[in-house]
Order: sequence, then C-alpha cells, then structure tokens
Amino acid sequence: MNEIKWEEAAECLRVLSHPHRLQIIHLLLIKDHSVGEIAGACRILQNVASEHLILMKNKGFIKSYKEGRKVYYTILDPALSSIISCVKQRFS
Repeated sequence: MNEIKWEEAAECLRVLSHPHRLQIIHLLLIKDHSVGEIAGACRILQNVASEHLILMKNKGFIKSYKEGRKVYYTILDPALSSIISCVKQRFS
C-alpha cells in the first residue's frame, strides 16, 4: 500500500483554501480563461488574480499557455474536479 504524504496534502489544501482560488478553479473547470477574464468574474484586481494563479501554478494545479498576446490558464490536475464537486455539494 502506498504511503500517503499528509504534509504535502495539507499544503496543497492550504493553497486551495481561499475563496478566490476556489472560484478560479471552478471557472477553469468550465473553460480556459485569461487573467482579465478571471479578475472580472471574481471581481478582483488583475494583479491579485495573477498572484492567485501563480501560487496555484507553482503547486501544479494549473498551467498557462499563450494565444497571440493573451495568456490563458487551464486545469492541469484533474483531481480538482472532485474537490470542487465536493465543495459545491456541501455549500450550495
């Protein structure tokens, strides 16, 4: 049986445990978005959205890609779908 990395799991959950980050993940599960689109949907400044995105990108939850001059973000970790589903069931 594989050993569970509890410390690493707790750190990842800590990164996700912010309302804007949860909302960003929810948006990205629907479709890829640019920083401006995310900021607008979350009603936050673009630099704040960028900070959240960088933190989640560094943890391997999301990735970015360029299309023309715009940078878009997309889900990298498919397990996020289960986490958001659980949150929606509990808090909707």
